[in-house]
This record gives sequence, C-alpha cells and structure tokens, in this order.
Amino acid sequence: MISAEQAVQALKEASVTERRSAEAYSYSQSAPYCFVWGVVWLLGYGAEGLLPIDHPAWMWMGWWWMAISMIGAAVSVAIGARQNARRPGRSWRMGALFGIIWLFSFFLFTLWHPKPAEIGAYFPLLFAAIYTAVGLWMGLRFILVGAFVGAMTLVAYFYLREYFFQLMALVGGGSLLLTGFWMRKA
Repeated sequence: MISAEQAVQALKEASVTERRSAEAYSYSQSAPYCFVWGVVWLLGYGAEGLLPIDHPAWMWMGWWWMAISMIGAAVSVAIGARQNARRPGRSWRMGALFGIIWLFSFFLFTLWHPKPAEIGAYFPLLFAAIYTAVGLWMGLRFILVGAFVGAMTLVAYFYLREYFFQLMALVGGGSLLLTGFWMRKA
C-alpha cells in the first residue's frame, strides 16, 4: 500500500507526463505546416531577393505571393483534413483564423499603402506574434521561434535593408523548415 504522500507525488508526475505528452503531440502536429510555409517563404522572399525593387517584374510579386500562398493554403487544408479525420469539426477554425488574418491585412493595406520592405516585414512580424502567443498554450518552442523570427525581421529591416528579402527567405523560410524538424523530433 502507498502512502498519501506517495499518491500525491504519483499524481503530480502523471500530470507532468500528461502535459509533456500533449505538448509533444501539438509539436508533431504542427511540423508539417512549418515545412509547407517554410517552402512558401523561401520561394516568396527568395524571388523578391533576386530582383531589384525598381525592376519591372516587381509588379508581379503580389501575384506570385498570392499563387504560392494559395498552394500553401490548399496543402495546409489537406494536412488539416488528414489530421482531423477522426475529430470532425475542428479543421474549419484554422481556415477561419487565416481568413480573418487575410481580410485584416487586405483592408489594412487598402488604407495604408506600404513600401515593399514594409509589407515584407509585416507578415513575419505578424506571424512571430502569433507563434509567440500560441506558445503560451502549446509550448516553449513556439515562443522561441516567434521571438527569433520577430527579432531577426527587425534586425534585417532596420540594419540590413539592402539584403532584407534574401535574409527573410533564410530567416523566415529557413527557420520554419528547421522548426518543422525540431517539432517533429519532439
């Protein structure tokens, strides 16, 4: 027979194990999205980094981003549907969240006509904030990734502007890809 003190300790250990298991599960579920959006960021910012801003092809960058983002969204929906096949009714929330973010950004840019580097900094900072906030519920790794992407975006924007888009391809896309591997191994 175990003592009351041993029972309390066993319950504490079980609670810690449960929390760590849930955290590891959320990391593993998040990894595929990190891979998808890491590739999207590499392709998007990489294309922007190849051309000077005054190049005539820059007028097509918005369409390029729209195309690769739509592909990324479709792949994300497919991943979510597969992950949530046993839990119907959950996958629409993530789509709704990103729809809200897209509408907010669209209307923000309708009111404010930012320069390309400002738009280029807006999305990584927005998602850095989202990752950091998600980390408050889902684990420290999200907080660390959000803080890293946010800090590197600000450094690139304020101090390395001539290499901003190339750095965002590496920092944004590269960190998401590495995060995918890091979370998959959790």
